[in-house]
Amino acid sequence: MPPIPIQVPNRLMFLNTGVFIYGYPNRRTWESNVAYGFVSAGQNPNSSKSLKKLRPGDIVCAYISREGFVGIGTIIDPAVPIGDFLYDGNNLAGLMHINMDPDDGLFANEGEPEFQEYAVRIRWIKTYPRNEAKSLQGLGFHIYPGVCCELRRGRQNDDNIINFIQISFDVTFL
Repeated sequence: MPPIPIQVPNRLMFLNTGVFIYGYPNRRTWESNVAYGFVSAGQNPNSSKSLKKLRPGDIVCAYISREGFVGIGTIIDPAVPIGDFLYDGNNLAGLMHINMDPDDGLFANEGEPEFQEYAVRIRWIKTYPRNEAKSLQGLGFHIYPGVCCELRRGRQNDDNIINFIQISFDVTFL
């Protein structure tokens, strides 16, 4: 079968899911990201500011640090505070796979604009379970250390990553 064509109407973006963070290993889960159609970032101004740059129509390539790429999706809605993000008309609080720890969970710092978690709605096109992440380990590619950045053709490292994603997910970005 030929690769799945994915139209990129706006930008192709690298998006770190924040699932693996030193000191906070359980704040976010890939299972909740897939089940409820979102990715979140926050707890510091730089992370939430970066997530807020995503726009509806952007295609994201979701990555778990130290593990690999796990999903490709389309941004549906811009970032909103985690308490305002709804799934099937309900807040995420209390749903399965949502960390509710008051110090370490998704809702820690809720109501504090610079430090609260923000979420973007994503329609997943293709995902893999975390244990099937498509790892770049040993390939010599540089992975952006922040939350998200644009992947652009014509830059060698980005070209290598884009090609790796296309092969690993059996897709073609148009």
